[in-house]
Amino acid sequence: MKKQLIVTLMSVLLVSCTGEAQDPPNIVLIMADDLGGRDLPAYGNPFNEAPNIDKLASQGIQFSNAYAAPVCSPTRASIQSGQYPARVGIFDFITGHWRPYEEVTVPVHRVQHLPDDIFTIGDAMQAAGYKTGYFGKWHLGNDAEHLPNARGYDQAYMYAGGGFYQPRFVPEYKGPAEKRLSEMLTDMGINFIKESKNEPFFLFISHYDVHVQLDADRELIDKYLEKEKDPDYACNAVYAAMIEHMDNSVGAIMNTIEKMGLAENTVFIFFSDNGGVDNRFDNIPLLGGESADVYPDDHPLRYIATTNAPLRAGKGTLYEGGVRVPLIVRWPGKVKPASKSEA
Repeated sequence: MKKQLIVTLMSVLLVSCTGEAQDPPNIVLIMADDLGGRDLPAYGNPFNEAPNIDKLASQGIQFSNAYAAPVCSPTRASIQSGQYPARVGIFDFITGHWRPYEEVTVPVHRVQHLPDDIFTIGDAMQAAGYKTGYFGKWHLGNDAEHLPNARGYDQAYMYAGGGFYQPRFVPEYKGPAEKRLSEMLTDMGINFIKESKNEPFFLFISHYDVHVQLDADRELIDKYLEKEKDPDYACNAVYAAMIEHMDNSVGAIMNTIEKMGLAENTVFIFFSDNGGVDNRFDNIPLLGGESADVYPDDHPLRYIATTNAPLRAGKGTLYEGGVRVPLIVRWPGKVKPASKSEA
């Protein structure tokens, strides 16, 4: 279903280039990090809450069988290139895994950045007359010539590193100390929309939520700790709170577009880079920051973000829990509201 995402974006480009539309549609793509395919209420999860993403699904099409690579960099390479990850030589997350047995299945001489000859989706959007912005996790190379502002994006803040707690923006960006990373990325996206309102724009927000280490506002965590649990799901309160943080970001971008009168001419896409983390082989706690003590040492939810139920396994595997992801597309006048695709 990654091909479906690329087809959607390419169809927008075709409409823009053929002159069939007086005003080429704006495009917003928000990608979650490590969000499982069944972790949203729109996909049947009874514990986690995401009212803004629910609203998005009610206004667009929800794909039940969307797939990604089992880890982040290959998925990101595929979206940027429009090709299968193997074609660009990215088989694992950059810089590669530390487990010795990974060498059995992953080439030793790994590609450490998106190849220079790749014409990215950012390049394609620029060629079609779009202003382009990329904010958040990149994970396709850290050298200056491999960052998004050199790969087709007019504005870019790339967050160095692959985990939640590596707070260094390239170029440097300092937001208010009390703001979460998801809030800062949202602010960047909103500012980009406001600056680009008079021209077609392509906004890509690549969140770090809900990647480990898991951390969220304690008030939200307490809400989920007190909520009735469903025995068929993990019901991790910290993970659920992070999902709500990310959902707030989606809502803020949606509200900005609506208030500016851009919603009817904006394609809005929500996606995840791979399945959720169901366990850690090395038994390292997944909690971090001020949330590190939410569950005691012997509690299983210190080590499990989600079970991806009813799917099997999770991130890093080729089972359904590792590769099936949420995908929602809203395109007023083009996509039937509250529709679903089982393709």
